[in-house]
Amino acid sequence: VKVVVYVEGTQDAEVFVGFIEEFKEQGQESRLKDVGFDGGMSYLYEIRDMFKALGIKDHIWQGDGKTNCISAFYPDGRLRRAAFIRDSKKSFISKVYHWTIDLKIRMRSSLNVGVDGMITNDPEDLLDVIREPYYAESFRLATIDD
Repeated sequence: VKVVVYVEGTQDAEVFVGFIEEFKEQGQESRLKDVGFDGGMSYLYEIRDMFKALGIKDHIWQGDGKTNCISAFYPDGRLRRAAFIRDSKKSFISKVYHWTIDLKIRMRSSLNVGVDGMITNDPEDLLDVIREPYYAESFRLATIDD
């Protein structure tokens, strides 16, 4: 099982501490390789500082988005910044994902930003989009090995 642990923002950092401590207490520390950590909707550099203070360096997934009823109107500037940071030499972000993206035009826009993942209520539409010639060679559905 692979999972992303999400908190709303840096004020909830103790959730990560408790999560990691529980894995260690249960003798399951090796399974943390299958866990991603998402610092929520705080400022990206506050999230960086939080993970640094917690000693979390790997498997940092940075999501961006809003509930699907307003996501079509939510600007993608923060998503673009997260992708830029992910691709920089001083990156602290491992993966960038976008949620909840249900319109094909927004799916294309997210793919154009270079997201690593997307959450949608319409997976058939996403599959249609990633099969389009423009995206077919660069994107695919995730597998259990991702």
